[in-house]
Formats: sequence, C-alpha cells, structure tokens
Amino acid sequence: MEKTLFCEKQFLDETGREFRLAYWLITRSAKRERTYGVAVEKTDAAGICEWDAFCGLSQEREAVEAFLRRLCRGTALPTELAALCDDFISEQECAEQGDSVLAVS
Repeated sequence: MEKTLFCEKQFLDETGREFRLAYWLITRSAKRERTYGVAVEKTDAAGICEWDAFCGLSQEREAVEAFLRRLCRGTALPTELAALCDDFISEQECAEQGDSVLAVS
C-alpha cells in the first residue's frame, strides 16, 4: 500500500482551535490491478486527533483524484469520510449504469 499526500489545508473549528487537514491518495497493487482509495487526517499541535481511510474506492485513479479535490474543497473531516465514500460509490454505480438522479419537487 502506498500513501501519497494529495492536499493539505488549515482550518478553524467552531471553538476557534486551529487544525491541519491532510488528504491522501491510497494506492494498492495486487497482481496486475491497482485500486485507489482515500484517507483524511486531522491534526492539532499535539499530534493526530482523528484519521479515517477507505482503501478500495475505484480502479480509476482520475475518479478518486476528482473525489479528493471535492473533499479538500469542502473541508471534509475524518468523521464524515465513510458517508462521503458511500455517496461516491453510489455516484459511480449510477454513472456505470447510465442512470441519472432526478430531484423530485
């Protein structure tokens, strides 16, 4: 497994404490296949506070990198990663099936 730093940013929580968020691209190689995943790490001055990862999101690196860009833009936290990965997987499945998601008024 290989972990590559994709994006870093600073943010303030609701109490005004400063944290660093790091978004990682995870690459796993098995035989001739590669799968890509993501990790989000939240640290403060004392060290790692929260961390979560999802390793098998897709075999398409570009799709996972686009997902990482969205996570970084939205300041996603480790506690939100599981739900966001579920949404990503659902989006990918819909795209593969040619389905579209329509909003109901």
